[in-house]
Amino acid sequence: MNDENGILMADTIMSATWMIVATYLLYSNTYATNVGTVQKRATEYVNSSTYRLPKSVIPDKYVIYLVPFHPEQFKFKGNVTITLNITEATDRVTLHANIMEINTWTVTKTSTEGVPVSVNETFQTESTDDHQFFILYLNDTMTEGSQYAVSLGFTGELRDDMFGFYRSSYTFNNEVRWIAATQFSMTQARRAFPCFDEPAFKAKFQINIAHYNNLTALSNMPLMATSDPDPELNGRVWDHFYETVPMSTYLVGFVVTDFKNITNDYANFTVWAREDSIENGNFSQIIGMALLQELERYTGIEYPLPKIDQVALPDFAAGAMENWGLVTYRETSLLFDEKESTATNRANIAMIIGHELSHMWFGNLVSPDWWRYTWLKEGFARYFQCTSLQIKYLEPTWRLRDIFLVAQQHEAFSTDSLNTTDSLNNDCSTPDEILAKFSTIAYNKGACVLRLIRHVLTEETFRKGLQRYLNERQYSTAEPYHLYSALHEQATADNRLSGVEGTVEILFEKWASQPGYPARFLLAASDDSSLKWTIPLSWTSQSGSPGGFNITTPKEWFYDTDATKKIADIATNDEWVIFNNQESGYYRVNYDYENWNKIAYFLESDVYENIHVVNRAQLLNDAFNLARAGQLSYETVLNVTRYLSREKDYIPWNSAFSGLSFINRFLRSSDEYSLFVSYVLGMIESLYNSVGFEQGDNDDYTTILVRASALSWACDLGHEDCILANQPIDDLSDSDYRILSNLRRVIYCSAVYNGDMADWNFLWDRYNNATLTATRTLIITALGCTKNTTILESYLFKSIDETSGIRKQDAATVFSAVYANRQGVDIALDFLVQNFDNVSVFYGGLGALGNAILDLGDRLTLNAQVEKLRQFIEDNESKLGTSLLSARKGLETAEENILWLDKNGETILSWLRKQTSDLETTALARTTAETTTPTDSAHKHSI
Repeated sequence: MNDENGILMADTIMSATWMIVATYLLYSNTYATNVGTVQKRATEYVNSSTYRLPKSVIPDKYVIYLVPFHPEQFKFKGNVTITLNITEATDRVTLHANIMEINTWTVTKTSTEGVPVSVNETFQTESTDDHQFFILYLNDTMTEGSQYAVSLGFTGELRDDMFGFYRSSYTFNNEVRWIAATQFSMTQARRAFPCFDEPAFKAKFQINIAHYNNLTALSNMPLMATSDPDPELNGRVWDHFYETVPMSTYLVGFVVTDFKNITNDYANFTVWAREDSIENGNFSQIIGMALLQELERYTGIEYPLPKIDQVALPDFAAGAMENWGLVTYRETSLLFDEKESTATNRANIAMIIGHELSHMWFGNLVSPDWWRYTWLKEGFARYFQCTSLQIKYLEPTWRLRDIFLVAQQHEAFSTDSLNTTDSLNNDCSTPDEILAKFSTIAYNKGACVLRLIRHVLTEETFRKGLQRYLNERQYSTAEPYHLYSALHEQATADNRLSGVEGTVEILFEKWASQPGYPARFLLAASDDSSLKWTIPLSWTSQSGSPGGFNITTPKEWFYDTDATKKIADIATNDEWVIFNNQESGYYRVNYDYENWNKIAYFLESDVYENIHVVNRAQLLNDAFNLARAGQLSYETVLNVTRYLSREKDYIPWNSAFSGLSFINRFLRSSDEYSLFVSYVLGMIESLYNSVGFEQGDNDDYTTILVRASALSWACDLGHEDCILANQPIDDLSDSDYRILSNLRRVIYCSAVYNGDMADWNFLWDRYNNATLTATRTLIITALGCTKNTTILESYLFKSIDETSGIRKQDAATVFSAVYANRQGVDIALDFLVQNFDNVSVFYGGLGALGNAILDLGDRLTLNAQVEKLRQFIEDNESKLGTSLLSARKGLETAEENILWLDKNGETILSWLRKQTSDLETTALARTTAETTTPTDSAHKHSI
């Protein structure tokens, strides 16, 4: 019966299409005299609107039929019927449609058994208009409380830009295989079917897709039935999927592929990939099911849908997308090869899966009411991608809670310190503005603010509060006050805020509504910023360490109404004190000269580990960045770094390498650069020797990370014993030569750096022959390491050449690989300026271009470079679109960098000269002592 119904439904669409066309022609003739008036009215309405859809018409259910014609035409046709609830009397239906032709339409009132309502006229904005509206003007008013259905027939393009309903391909056995897939977040569902494309317009969806029998269609819900081949569609069959729960349009998804799969015993958790790659989906299958169970346990809510499919797509603009029940990924984000992939690949895959599965609750079950609150989904997902893995039966040894600080919070600080940065709750309207919301601020800072709240309320209260929030808002949308209210109710029940002035909303709302963060000057003058926050304060004194660092709930509060706050008896006069235990708060801390010196002196002692490892990373990151902002002397910062010759842990070294890389970038052109090289090599010598380059069977994840970092720095600075110093690239082609997967990036980069054109071409060939996407991505980065500027320029042109073999999703990675090379900064900048039209096409996916320009700005060290970037932004302001804000941030960073060098360069060199002089004096004294020691020893022995 289901098959027969499917055929009848398909036939109905075809016949209804012709009927509606005829009806439309009749209506157009009947009401031709009103067309000019309607068009004028529509134009005035669009021009005066705020880009948002009116709420007088609310979608309840969509029934969608789609026929992708690939590879014949790279087009698709379809029909959508939307059931509408009328909440306010109106004669207009306004919805979204973009880059499609709507050629048929009809409107019916459900209570009149399908009798059409006459349509006066329609109006569709141009594809270049940010409204992207399709408007139906009716001759009668739809009354409040009534229900209507609008049916629209349409055709669209299967483009290759990785947005909307798009096409992708791969080659298998010398045959090109075609794929049709979707990416609807944030405003691209309107490119696949006309819809109410805003997150608050949740509705049910029943999807039907036609395809050839040798292909498989997937959607959010399980397959309900498949029809017999349809002769009118060249033998295609119709797949009919079960109706979804209420959800936002951006979460709808479907793919048509010839992929193979790995599934569980119940066939409800499945990984899909190319036939020659599906064996690399085993890790994702195992870790995905474990993560889903953990998230169910944490939220107290079972996963709401009957199944989850995870699909690895060859071309995908984002890292992954949380379509409800059909999660799509880049291949690098889902496929793991036990022999060839790195430990970082493994961890990244696990975290990305954790991120996407977290969205099943935070974003899908409860969606942000509007995109200004993007952090209510992305902040949660970024937070849980780390915390959900660090439990005993998943990956506790990865120390992701510690890594969170250096990978998320410190990165957020860097972006959040710019004058051009917006707040978490900053509003947005146009599609470009909406895309710009998906930034470091929404992801990293959003996660950090949630972590801050969690430490204040405690883990148990935070978890219970989130369960309240999810249960109260499930299948609906939320604004921040809904979250604050649920957390406050739980905090009150658990007596967590006794004696604290204010509710959860009062305490934490400014962290989301204001840009930036506090940089408090404790034991010194107060911060005079016009922005104020209520700050939870925790601290540990020298005598209270190491145990004091484990207490992350606040001991005191610095309220936004406080100008200063005196805290008595936190430490004795000869002790240091460190604020912000485990960096649980989203703020930096500065101290007076005396406390910094006490900390630096203690770090050089044998008991330096009494300071928590996260706080050691915090001290380094705060010090480097406070100095960069002119709020701390570089002498003090460099004094703190002297202890690093003892440090073996990855977390502090990550902060150190981040801070040192900034200095390294600017001192490279100095005649005294060797002073810096000598100092850093001396610091990392002990670390370099302790980790070596041979991976042990029991090495944990952070050991693997710190080894790769140490070797990379040692090789980059010319360490004489570097494993790569005399490694000819020809050895890389020897089948008996095994490269440790976790060091392959370092090895490839060094080989290319020290090689010639033949060596570069050898690695380029290896890229083209690699089947694992993670390996191809690694090689793309390494190819940018060459010193040959001609090769670098040619490499950039390959990134905008469709025939080069570089996929569009990876084009921006080529650009970043070149400008990350000190020889490539000018080449990358000139390439951007001279080829921007092509660059914007190939690098444009989901903020990739903006991120590239932002990072390039941080690499500029010369006034001429900064002026060239400034002129480029001025000349292309209208073309930059979603990348404009990132470009301005990049320019701001570049301008600050130039000022930094003028102000701090000589101070740093002076400290390095003194350090070198002190070391030479110490070495001379040691030599003198060694020549006199035997006599002294003999004399003492005789006594």
